[in-house]
Amino acid sequence: MKNEEEYLKKRPYASVILMIVGFGFLSFFWTIFIIFGILFYYAKDKLTTYLYHVGVSLDYLLASMTFATKSHTISAIAHKRKYLKLEKIINWLFRDKEHCRSSYVKEYIKRKKSE
Repeated sequence: MKNEEEYLKKRPYASVILMIVGFGFLSFFWTIFIIFGILFYYAKDKLTTYLYHVGVSLDYLLASMTFATKSHTISAIAHKRKYLKLEKIINWLFRDKEHCRSSYVKEYIKRKKSE
């Protein structure tokens, strides 16, 4: 305790200066974090739509390379060709027990009716 009191008597402003510098660094990073958060909040709808379309395009690409089909996703192909293990995995990934079936209906049945 005696050493701390002597230190504070000799350099009373050192700890205050260190606190100010520390809070300055923290407030700078906190401000940058808030600005990025606000920008993401306003751009999230466009970003979400963009990422959705990129994901669907990659799904079409992988399906055409793997199963030699055009304009069908892997989910719809798995349901149509009755690949039960693949269908279970895809349904589990999307946390939807009817994902492959609804994809099949959307891509095969509804598309044929509209043509």
